[in-house]
Amino acid sequence: MRLNATKSRRQSDDDNLIPLINVVFLMLIFFMVAGQIRKSDSLNVQLPKANIEIQAEDSPVRINVLSDARIYLNQEALSVSELSARLKLLTAPLPQPVTVRVQIDADLLVSELSSVFDAIRRAGLNRIWLVTEFSGEG
Repeated sequence: MRLNATKSRRQSDDDNLIPLINVVFLMLIFFMVAGQIRKSDSLNVQLPKANIEIQAEDSPVRINVLSDARIYLNQEALSVSELSARLKLLTAPLPQPVTVRVQIDADLLVSELSSVFDAIRRAGLNRIWLVTEFSGEG
């Protein structure tokens, strides 16, 4: 008789785990659907504000230009003189046309930005998305 009591207790423990497993899987599915998993930007760039909201397409080529004119191509620090050659190497195997996603700091001078755009054009790329933050004003 004692054997049956132990057997029924184990069975009830398993029955209590099934709802817990169901809840965990439902939460997992919810966060997979609701959240967008994307690689975060480790560079701190204060984006300029814009009055128009357009969703930019994602690109394998990302250029960040910080306020002190440091340039990063896909998280790798470069100088302006190296940028054009590295863009050519990076975009050669990609299907054309390639869109370059450029994030600049709001405090960056326009003269510094023009040299970056010149390097992008020298690499043979002419589709550029300048990433801004939507201000909602205007």
